[in-house]
Amino acid sequence: LRSRLAAILAVMAAVFVAVGGIGAAFVPRLISEIVGLVREFPAYSAQVKAWYGHVFSWATQIGLGERVEERQAKRAEEVVLSQFQGTFSGFTGTEMDKVVVAYEPVWAIGTGQNATPEQAQAMQAFVRQLVSRQFGEPAAKSLRILYGGSVKPDNARDLLKQPDVDGALVGGASLKAEAFTQIVTESVGAEVSEA
Repeated sequence: LRSRLAAILAVMAAVFVAVGGIGAAFVPRLISEIVGLVREFPAYSAQVKAWYGHVFSWATQIGLGERVEERQAKRAEEVVLSQFQGTFSGFTGTEMDKVVVAYEPVWAIGTGQNATPEQAQAMQAFVRQLVSRQFGEPAAKSLRILYGGSVKPDNARDLLKQPDVDGALVGGASLKAEAFTQIVTESVGAEVSEA
């Protein structure tokens, strides 16, 4: 596993250095290789993600979130707990400073629906509690938890006012300059109103 991942990362690094970035033609193949490794060795998924992040000194972003039927069945926390345990089992407390968690309710991605500010806050507080239990309070306090699920100009401020929502993972709205500018403006407004 390590040798295959090392080879993939070496190619990525070589391409990155040679062209000043990873060319679009290489990305699907490299992502496919990494996803293949994670599928082939699911017990090592956290290590693959962590190692990938450490090699490039990038933050590792981890997405957690439930499907609509899981939320309706009142199993959202159970699902996120299972995802958390499976993903973070290979992490150590010292690796948590390079982790960004995104709560991304699957039912909200690309649907135009979004979690209410209260739902987002409750789930993100739950994730922070999980981090505190496994890695300690300092890791939990410093962890950045983003909300990603149909963030729009009309809901950004209310979402970002929540104490455990540290930012937004903006999808489709980021492709529309006016909408994205409004979200940025709303996020600044959320910070100012909290001060």
